[in-house]
Amino acid sequence: MPKGPSDLTRWAWPRERGSSRPGKRPAGLAGGVERRRVIRLTWRDGLATLLVAVAVLLYALWATGALMPGVSTRWMTVIAFALGVAACTANQHELGEVYGATREGPRPSGLYIALATALGVVMLAAGILAFVLASEAMLATLVAAMIALWLITTSRHRLTDRHPQLRAHPAAH
Repeated sequence: MPKGPSDLTRWAWPRERGSSRPGKRPAGLAGGVERRRVIRLTWRDGLATLLVAVAVLLYALWATGALMPGVSTRWMTVIAFALGVAACTANQHELGEVYGATREGPRPSGLYIALATALGVVMLAAGILAFVLASEAMLATLVAAMIALWLITTSRHRLTDRHPQLRAHPAAH
């Protein structure tokens, strides 16, 4: 069962039909022990999510004229870009792992690295162009790239099986 709002727990084998309880444990796991895959999003992932959400909310309110009507495109670019950079660096350990700086654990696939790098470059280029040209289209591109980068990195953190744990089966107690 989840310990907190950031733990997502899945049983390693199917549940009994119509029940919220797990099915019978496989014969290979003796002693009342079962394998669970606990997938955790860290507080740093939560911080990155908060920063991206604030950037997207402020941009949406600014673009519709509901908030900050006197703020120029350049200032909105600075705000969105700063929040995006802060979100990207919120989890420096994961960032180092992607680019091999930590030399801990397996690196992600080359496709993931290429996609994350490309989105980072798009964010940087769109941010610079939005600021220099005062371009609302480039500002929208910056925000869209930030959302896409947040989606793929958070998905990777959730889907990588780096935290397997053994737990006593509830029936063994």
